[in-house]
Amino acid sequence: MSGLAPEQAVDRLDELHTLACDALRGALARFTASGVPPTPEERAAFRYPELRVQWQPAGAVPFTWRSWAKFQSPGLYCTTITQPAFPAAALACSGVHGSPTESCHMIRRSPS
Repeated sequence: MSGLAPEQAVDRLDELHTLACDALRGALARFTASGVPPTPEERAAFRYPELRVQWQPAGAVPFTWRSWAKFQSPGLYCTTITQPAFPAAALACSGVHGSPTESCHMIRRSPS
Protein backbone atom coordinates (compact mmCIF):
# COMPACT_ATOMS: atom_id res chain seq x y z
CA MET A 1 0.00 0.00 0.00
CA SER A 2 1.25 3.47 -0.64
CA GLY A 3 0.36 7.09 -0.30
CA LEU A 4 -1.68 6.69 2.88
CA ALA A 5 -2.65 9.62 5.03
CA PRO A 6 -1.15 9.42 8.55
CA GLU A 7 -4.46 8.35 10.09
CA GLN A 8 -4.92 5.65 7.45
CA ALA A 9 -1.40 4.36 8.02
CA VAL A 10 -1.97 4.09 11.78
CA ASP A 11 -5.30 2.32 11.21
CA ARG A 12 -3.59 -0.13 8.85
CA LEU A 13 -0.76 -0.72 11.35
CA ASP A 14 -3.35 -1.49 14.02
CA GLU A 15 -5.20 -3.86 11.67
CA LEU A 16 -2.01 -5.76 10.74
CA HIS A 17 -0.88 -5.89 14.37
CA THR A 18 -4.25 -7.32 15.42
CA LEU A 19 -4.08 -9.98 12.69
CA ALA A 20 -0.58 -11.00 13.80
CA CYS A 21 -1.56 -11.16 17.48
CA ASP A 22 -4.70 -13.16 16.69
CA ALA A 23 -2.67 -15.62 14.60
CA LEU A 24 -0.14 -16.03 17.39
CA ARG A 25 -2.82 -16.48 20.06
CA GLY A 26 -4.61 -19.08 17.93
CA ALA A 27 -1.44 -21.05 17.25
CA LEU A 28 -0.43 -20.91 20.90
CA ALA A 29 -3.87 -22.09 22.06
CA ARG A 30 -3.74 -24.99 19.60
CA PHE A 31 -0.22 -25.91 20.69
CA THR A 32 -1.08 -25.90 24.40
CA ALA A 33 -4.24 -27.95 23.75
CA SER A 34 -2.87 -30.47 21.26
CA GLY A 35 0.91 -30.07 21.05
CA VAL A 36 0.68 -29.27 17.33
CA PRO A 37 3.23 -26.54 16.54
CA PRO A 38 2.50 -23.80 14.03
CA THR A 39 3.49 -24.42 10.43
CA PRO A 40 6.09 -22.19 8.76
CA GLU A 41 3.24 -20.45 6.93
CA GLU A 42 1.45 -19.77 10.22
CA ARG A 43 4.66 -18.50 11.81
CA ALA A 44 5.07 -16.03 8.94
CA ALA A 45 1.93 -14.28 10.23
CA PHE A 46 3.51 -13.56 13.64
CA ARG A 47 5.53 -10.57 12.43
CA TYR A 48 5.10 -6.96 13.47
CA PRO A 49 3.88 -4.63 10.73
CA GLU A 50 6.39 -2.32 9.11
CA LEU A 51 5.93 1.38 8.48
CA ARG A 52 7.81 3.02 5.63
CA VAL A 53 7.93 6.77 5.19
CA GLN A 54 9.28 8.22 1.97
CA TRP A 55 10.46 11.78 2.69
CA GLN A 56 11.40 14.05 -0.19
CA PRO A 57 11.41 17.67 0.98
CA ALA A 58 10.45 20.36 -1.50
CA GLY A 59 13.57 22.37 -0.73
CA ALA A 60 16.43 22.51 1.73
CA VAL A 61 16.27 20.12 4.68
CA PRO A 62 14.93 22.12 7.63
CA PHE A 63 17.43 22.54 10.48
CA THR A 64 16.52 21.47 13.99
CA TRP A 65 18.49 20.94 17.19
CA ARG A 66 16.36 17.92 18.03
CA SER A 67 17.94 14.50 17.88
CA TRP A 68 14.53 12.79 17.75
CA ALA A 69 11.32 13.06 15.67
CA LYS A 70 13.11 14.25 12.57
CA PHE A 71 14.42 12.99 9.27
CA GLN A 72 18.15 13.43 8.75
CA SER A 73 17.99 13.60 4.98
CA PRO A 74 15.63 12.77 2.11
CA GLY A 75 14.98 9.08 1.64
CA LEU A 76 13.07 6.03 2.74
CA TYR A 77 12.71 5.44 6.49
CA CYS A 78 11.48 2.07 7.79
CA THR A 79 10.62 0.68 11.21
CA THR A 80 8.56 -2.12 12.70
CA ILE A 81 5.70 -1.06 14.94
CA THR A 82 5.16 -3.10 18.09
CA GLN A 83 2.31 -1.07 19.61
CA PRO A 84 0.31 0.77 16.93
CA ALA A 85 -2.04 2.31 19.49
CA PHE A 86 0.88 4.16 21.08
CA PRO A 87 0.82 7.84 20.04
CA ALA A 88 4.32 7.68 18.52
CA ALA A 89 2.93 5.59 15.67
CA ALA A 90 0.76 8.52 14.61
CA LEU A 91 3.72 10.89 14.82
CA ALA A 92 5.88 8.69 12.59
CA CYS A 93 4.37 10.18 9.46
CA SER A 94 2.37 13.16 10.66
CA GLY A 95 4.20 15.76 8.63
CA VAL A 96 6.87 16.70 11.19
CA HIS A 97 8.59 18.80 8.53
CA GLY A 98 5.42 19.91 6.79
CA SER A 99 6.53 18.61 3.41
CA PRO A 100 3.67 17.92 1.01
CA THR A 101 5.74 15.14 -0.58
CA GLU A 102 5.82 12.95 2.51
CA SER A 103 3.84 9.75 2.19
CA CYS A 104 3.41 6.60 4.24
CA HIS A 105 3.85 3.17 2.71
CA MET A 106 2.75 -0.06 4.31
CA ILE A 107 3.76 -3.62 3.65
CA ARG A 108 1.98 -6.65 4.99
CA ARG A 109 4.62 -7.83 7.46
CA SER A 110 8.16 -6.98 8.35
CA PRO A 111 10.81 -8.89 6.38
CA SER A 112 12.28 -11.95 8.05
